[in-house]
Amino acid sequence: MRSLEILCLASRRKAAIGATFRWSEIAIDRHFCTAQCLGGVYGYSGVLRGIQTTGERLLSLVRELGVARLRDFEKAGFHHRYVIDACKEGAIEKVGRGTYALPGRQQTPQQRLVEACKRVPYGVVCLFSAPWFHGLIAEEPQAIWMMIDTKAR
Repeated sequence: MRSLEILCLASRRKAAIGATFRWSEIAIDRHFCTAQCLGGVYGYSGVLRGIQTTGERLLSLVRELGVARLRDFEKAGFHHRYVIDACKEGAIEKVGRGTYALPGRQQTPQQRLVEACKRVPYGVVCLFSAPWFHGLIAEEPQAIWMMIDTKAR
């Protein structure tokens, strides 16, 4: 079992400073941390650096990916309910079936292409969409053209 070392700055008790606690014995919140060691309960009140809430982790994932799929959230350890709640709160928005992005993101002409590639990760952009993306033709195609393997999921 991994252990975590906590310096208890608020209590200033020598028994708590540098003591090692197991993950199961620690209750961590963004603003308060308590740990049980040597029969006593020690706590640190204040904002803990480096500890993110679930909502902050979810937003940082969307910022990193730009457009995220529900599958991306599940791989990162989020339950789909967190994603639905974040949509209802307005923290993220649903931009397509199974794809999510930050609200107020910059709308570029290539945004449709990015969303299509997120929905079909093993597809290949082709025909009119590929030359338009590379700047070989000026007119944006009305549909995103993609090749999909017959065995693709």
